[in-house]
Amino acid sequence: GVCGSDLRGYTGETGRRVAPMIMGHEGAGEVVAVGAGVDRGWLGKRVLLYPTIPCRTCVWCQVGRTNLCQNRRIVGARSTNGAMAERVVVPEANLRPLPDTMSFVQGALVEPLAVGIHASKRAGDLRGQSVLIIGSGSIGLLTLVAALQSGAACVVTADLIPKRRATARALGAAAALDPTDDGWKQHLAGVVGSPAVDVAVDAVGTPDAFELAVAGVGPAGTVVAIGGWRPVPLDLDRLMHLELEVKGTFGFISKEFDESLRW
Repeated sequence: GVCGSDLRGYTGETGRRVAPMIMGHEGAGEVVAVGAGVDRGWLGKRVLLYPTIPCRTCVWCQVGRTNLCQNRRIVGARSTNGAMAERVVVPEANLRPLPDTMSFVQGALVEPLAVGIHASKRAGDLRGQSVLIIGSGSIGLLTLVAALQSGAACVVTADLIPKRRATARALGAAAALDPTDDGWKQHLAGVVGSPAVDVAVDAVGTPDAFELAVAGVGPAGTVVAIGGWRPVPLDLDRLMHLELEVKGTFGFISKEFDESLRW
């Protein structure tokens, strides 16, 4: 799979992908060789790639938040070669069997769905909540799925591209709005039955998208930021007087990856 972080790595916007490192952390494939001490039963198996290689000894690993491990390696990111190649070497612990009912393409989508699952958990208990997701790329759409699976009462998406809006509606969005339309906020209020939502997710990571997310939540609301890579303005007056919570979300942990595979 091609992640937005891969695209920004390719253009050099983030500095997180430095040539000649091979990118690719959303992967599925077949085991064609194993190293010394590895179970040879993996040979010929269709597998998923769990991309994070935590140190397992730091304070964050000890409390189960391996996505925050400061010594982590990520296959296809930083300095560890990834899956955009004919072959990739990964630790045995980072393999997951790919069910026969799933294609390799579906397998590659397990990783970004896990990102959506982690983001929905960072938002808190979504049962009965109204949610606005800014952006309907892969991560925004899969966060939509995760929010609905987590019990959100109503999920509305916003995106500039008509095809993405149509996909969001097909996946269960109560409405898929164009944020450039003058009346989109009135439409949002009509759909959710309130001038603002309980939770807003920025799945774009640009100043405009983040501003829409912050403006979309009401008092005691929560804003979740996924995938940002540049500074954005923050309206501190609104943050304080509405007692908003702003949460970052990064990747996922292994049990969320496995939950994604089950879904």
